[in-house]
Amino acid sequence: MAPAEPSRVVARLITPGGGSDMVIGPRGRYAWMSGSNGSKVFALDVRAEEVGFTVKLGDSQSAIAISPDGRLVYTSLFDSTRVVVINARTGRVVDRIAVHRDVVSLAVSPDGRELYVGSRGSGSVQVIDTSTRKAVADIPGSPVPWQILFSPDGARAYVLETSSGTVFAIDTSTRQRTGQVEVGSDPFAMDISPLGDRLYVAGNESQSLRLLDTASLQVLTRLKLPFEARDIAVGPDGDRVYLATDHRGGSVGVVDATASTVIGAIPVGGNSLWSLVVTADGRRVVTNDSGRFTYIVDVSGFAG
Repeated sequence: MAPAEPSRVVARLITPGGGSDMVIGPRGRYAWMSGSNGSKVFALDVRAEEVGFTVKLGDSQSAIAISPDGRLVYTSLFDSTRVVVINARTGRVVDRIAVHRDVVSLAVSPDGRELYVGSRGSGSVQVIDTSTRKAVADIPGSPVPWQILFSPDGARAYVLETSSGTVFAIDTSTRQRTGQVEVGSDPFAMDISPLGDRLYVAGNESQSLRLLDTASLQVLTRLKLPFEARDIAVGPDGDRVYLATDHRGGSVGVVDATASTVIGAIPVGGNSLWSLVVTADGRRVVTNDSGRFTYIVDVSGFAG
């Protein structure tokens, strides 16, 4: 009988009130996590394997995003009409941007000039000029714009609309919708490939992973998963897809993106995992659970 593989969890950090959303800086040093049940935003030092510092905001947060240069972090407050702007180096709050109520998603354009804000309160995607921090456009017709992603060139934004089970595209030059595709009844998260040619959409209760062609917005493949997935991250080389799952009490699911096959799952333990990000070198995944812990997981060389 072969010996069990050693644990791939290299650090378990106490982050009470965390578990809402997570982003990672462009250099991969810090992962930022919003707190769904607490008043703090956590800056996690992935290299040092510790909580670097926290930013106390006085209220729980939902979505979080970071500027392409890693200098500014944006996070939305629950039951508020403000997005908080944080200096990522000092941890100081530098501004609060007026937005629609009940923000569920945030995304910064690749050039850093615009912040897209998905609001369930208005059923729209609001466009914020990051230099003036004022709204410049409002794109309607999305009751629950759960997640927003930009193409690497910034020409398109993709919105995961969970109430209708669709993904639609926005031409960022005209700020008009340009296409839509159905992605099942329970889409929960999506991510885009490094080249921007593929979009991956994870279904939760359906235990599915859909691969979309971004040019045509057509579904190319639908993969059945052995677990429910709550978040997804594509590796920097585009050859691996990582999923935050409830498998075996909380595991990181690993999919071969080229072969569209499930490689396996890395046990983390604790509660079901909620969100995750992958480092710039593709060697580590940072993920949090629905309780009070965040895990740094070594995914290098994992073969199932």
